[in-house]
Amino acid sequence: MAELYLSQNELEKAVSIYRKLARATPADQSTRQRLNELEEWLEEENGGPIGLRKYTKELVQSIPGAVSSMVMGFDGLALDSYHMGGSVLDINALLTEYSSVALQLRRQGQALPEVGALTQLTVSTDKLTALLHPLNENYFLAVVLTPKGFRGKAQYMLRVLTPGILQELE
Repeated sequence: MAELYLSQNELEKAVSIYRKLARATPADQSTRQRLNELEEWLEEENGGPIGLRKYTKELVQSIPGAVSSMVMGFDGLALDSYHMGGSVLDINALLTEYSSVALQLRRQGQALPEVGALTQLTVSTDKLTALLHPLNENYFLAVVLTPKGFRGKAQYMLRVLTPGILQELE
């Protein structure tokens, strides 16, 4: 179906279908490769990726089982997000709720120095796992995984991408 949309010059629809396929079959490298090709084409048509998008996109694409990533303020406002698509869940709304929990935990760490600063918040349910990694006093980077998502790789990528994101935020 995606290739049919592509033949009809419906690039955004084709990308949407490939995102759903990549989410449903995270181990299928050929689907991810085709998605990357089409997204690069879409970015060229739209003037290329801007600012934080290259980091949120890299985060999702480099972690098997990742479905979404976001740079968000502790106030619940998203600066940028990237989603694989196909989810019935409003991930933006979910992470907005989680941001208030992260803010409360961050404040507790400041009020109680013996507890220490918040370095990561992980919320796991039977349907998904969300990892929130504070970037600075105002923002955090989050990634949402399926139950089979690679949590260790997600933690690693959150740390690796932090310096570049902080540079973009300056």
